[in-house]
Amino acid sequence: MVIEEKIEKLYAAYLISFTSDESYSLILIYKTEGEEFYKALFLTKSLETGEEMKNLLKLDKNEFNEEQAVKVFDHTVKDLFRREIKSIDPGAKLYELKFENPQRVDYNLSQVRELLKKLELA
Repeated sequence: MVIEEKIEKLYAAYLISFTSDESYSLILIYKTEGEEFYKALFLTKSLETGEEMKNLLKLDKNEFNEEQAVKVFDHTVKDLFRREIKSIDPGAKLYELKFENPQRVDYNLSQVRELLKKLELA
């Protein structure tokens, strides 16, 4: 799990495991130090090939407060899962981690790694 930015707050993580192929998507909702955006990083990894694809969504801090940004990203992830992913891969599963203290970035990331290990994806 490589993020080249210094994360200031990690609000939530979502993990989608696919049954149609050997892959998963990890979505991290966070804010980096010194930036004016809330971000959602979508990282999809193939367990067969090791290939990774990244997509990034941003919400401007001038247009959304912290709570609104987290809700928008939460809705986006869940809507994408329900509408798109379940229609393509009915066996796909969505796992959700919402962090009580977003400033405990290292601890929160350890919870993500723990989930990946538990699901045998890491």
